[in-house]
Amino acid sequence: LEHFVDVEKLIQAYEKIIELIIDYNKVIEKPKVKLNYYEENQIVYFSIHHLNGVYSKSIENTIERLGQTYTSLIKNQINGLCNLRLKANFGNEKYAEINLWDGADKTAVKVPYFEGVEHFFEFPKIYKP
Repeated sequence: LEHFVDVEKLIQAYEKIIELIIDYNKVIEKPKVKLNYYEENQIVYFSIHHLNGVYSKSIENTIERLGQTYTSLIKNQINGLCNLRLKANFGNEKYAEINLWDGADKTAVKVPYFEGVEHFFEFPKIYKP
């Protein structure tokens, strides 16, 4: 299996997510971030987990309107590079995982307690015979 990635676009996407985390934490506390890289079921995952964050929009609002930052991120970096998912604590004891970009309509799947906000970059492996 061969897997090619536009590394420059991935770095740009990474930097934008880190900027979001820093902007969120300007008035709160020093952000705690954990990076993960693993493979599962023929999909390579790279995630940025903001451990001490809470997503600032509601689940419903996130599905209906991504906002300018995420729209720009998807249009300029993510489209054609990978899928993007979000798993987050939305406050008020609401936790969900949302497919922000994978070619399908955005949907939310409720999850049990989850700490922080995690962005998943999904890179499906493609088999070429």
